[in-house]
Amino acid sequence: MPGCDWIPGIAQIKSTVQLLTGDAEGAARTQQNFIRECPVVSQVTSVVQLASGDKKGAAETQKRCLGTINNVANGLPVVGHVKGVIHHAVGDHEGGNQALNAATRTTVVLGAGAAAAVATGGLAAIPAGIAAGSTYDTVDSVISDKPKGIISAIRNVKDNPNGGTFFDAGIAIVGDGMTGYAGGNIGTKIANNVKVGQLEAAQASKVEQLTNGLGEMPSGDAIKLGNEITSLGNEINAIKNQGVPQHFYDVKTKQHVIETSGGQVNVAPVPGLERPGTTAERPGSSGERPGTSGERPGTSGERPQQTTEVIEDGFDCDLYADEPLTCNLSPARKDEILRNYKDQIPQQNPITTQHPNSRLPTQTELNRIKQDRQPPQNTASDSIAELQLQRWLPLQMPQQFRNTSAGLLNDTQHGFLHTFARHWDQWSQFIPEINSLMQRELSILQPVLRRIQSARNATVARDANRELSRLLASCTDGSLLATLRRVQILIWKYMQDRVVSANYIGEGLNGRGQVQVYFRVGNQIMVVCVSRELYPAVPAMGDGRPIRTVTTVFFIDPASLVNVLIRAVWN
Repeated sequence: MPGCDWIPGIAQIKSTVQLLTGDAEGAARTQQNFIRECPVVSQVTSVVQLASGDKKGAAETQKRCLGTINNVANGLPVVGHVKGVIHHAVGDHEGGNQALNAATRTTVVLGAGAAAAVATGGLAAIPAGIAAGSTYDTVDSVISDKPKGIISAIRNVKDNPNGGTFFDAGIAIVGDGMTGYAGGNIGTKIANNVKVGQLEAAQASKVEQLTNGLGEMPSGDAIKLGNEITSLGNEINAIKNQGVPQHFYDVKTKQHVIETSGGQVNVAPVPGLERPGTTAERPGSSGERPGTSGERPGTSGERPQQTTEVIEDGFDCDLYADEPLTCNLSPARKDEILRNYKDQIPQQNPITTQHPNSRLPTQTELNRIKQDRQPPQNTASDSIAELQLQRWLPLQMPQQFRNTSAGLLNDTQHGFLHTFARHWDQWSQFIPEINSLMQRELSILQPVLRRIQSARNATVARDANRELSRLLASCTDGSLLATLRRVQILIWKYMQDRVVSANYIGEGLNGRGQVQVYFRVGNQIMVVCVSRELYPAVPAMGDGRPIRTVTTVFFIDPASLVNVLIRAVWN
């Protein structure tokens, strides 16, 4: 490797040390080396030399710069090895040996740092790098019968003790330490990736065991298994975040906590994380709200015809910190609600009855939406109107279901736009493109979206949602509306790929007695909240079964499933 005189900043520090120790000549020599060896700076020097008529000096400066670049390339693992083979292939054996030797030395120092970091947790990577470099130089010096590397730097200190030689020796040692540190980071990442893979495999196995056994295994075993899944998730999270415990919302204490080896520690609220996470269990409530416990017409008794007195929306069905995760109805009442859900007769009114501004899509429109394309528009106002149109999208449920489903575009209270507004933080984890769109194209909406997301109950969420509805109703920014449409289509496609028989777990009820359908998605549970109303089939959507609408969607940890899953209605 070359010396340090070519490195910006380091060369100036070295010159300062030389000046302070009385070596003015050495300081000047260091700066001359810098302006002739440092890339870019050396090109400026060459131009100045040419302008003054010093062609020979300009050529020499460029040779020295190329020599520096060559030496740096020699010291890069793989690059230096390939370069060395090429040198040997063309008969330049001296250049080949130099490149191979320099690249191998760097590899040894990196490897020593990596091994030490894995063995000690990272503490010994720097001294291991220094020791490996010194050992390599010692062996190389003995073999070549000539001082090399650090050995050469120390010999220079002995033969010519001054600020410059001491600085060079120190930099050589520091360089090996930093290379060892870099190797330690590489080794730690590799080891962590292997460990995370093992933990995720173990967690996935336990998730499958839990979801397959719910309803059959004793509740104590299910809770124990759920706790093991959560513990594995915490360990994975800590490794992925470099050992830093991550905040999550514990709805039992209504505080942000971090996992530690000794349990949980309360911390101050974290901006943007005021809402519940996906790992906590909600405390029970002191009763049900009047008219929201599943007693609505069409959900009890001998399968009466449904009515449309009350419009359901996502806020009624959602997940909140101040409301229970599941209802406190008796097991018999829960089973009765699910039996009625399964045997319900569709009402006569079409799906558009409770949403008069909505439209059913044609097959052409569905094909266009799948490709995220808009039809040609005559005017900008036509384009805005198209982007704001509330349109139903089919969500085909598994074949064993007696009903299929559909979700609504561009309704902040219901369907795909609602689940995005309430749970964009969760969707960003499952669909990375949403996180990118939030940062790049939806930043103007982030304040109101954060208020909706962090709402602790339905009343607060509805209040925040009114602002979003006003903003979108008056919006004339086609790009913004197109991005929101894109986000909803991403969610629709993601759900359609995952609401399949293989992922189906079963049904349960939320705190208001409304049906939720659970699907396994990786190591999480996707909760699809569906309407009480059952609507007539829409053959144009490609499915002849009656339809339940999707009110909202969110994700919970498998451990929470113990508290909400009642049974698999369709198995």
